[in-house]
Amino acid sequence: RLLAYAGAELPEEPRRTSVGHFPVDSLGHPITSVDVPAVLYRASTTNPQRTIEKWRTVADELVDVVVPGRHRGFDSIMGPGRVEAIGSDLASRLDA
Repeated sequence: RLLAYAGAELPEEPRRTSVGHFPVDSLGHPITSVDVPAVLYRASTTNPQRTIEKWRTVADELVDVVVPGRHRGFDSIMGPGRVEAIGSDLASRLDA
């Protein structure tokens, strides 16, 4: 939606390929790795080895921060209290 709002021309049905729910190709654009530090806020219920391995394909310098909860549902890491903790942690990292 954001791309369409910005005026980008999108195919009628955007193609999304994933491996274990990880986007590896979005709208036909290849993934490129960024050479900057990145913070991964990961739900405690995810498989750390698989998740970190996949995110390293886009960011070599990856800091793994485990957040109690799941990606979706009533105990989502984006739920009340948890999302504020993520925001506070990120703010402290940006101030450092």
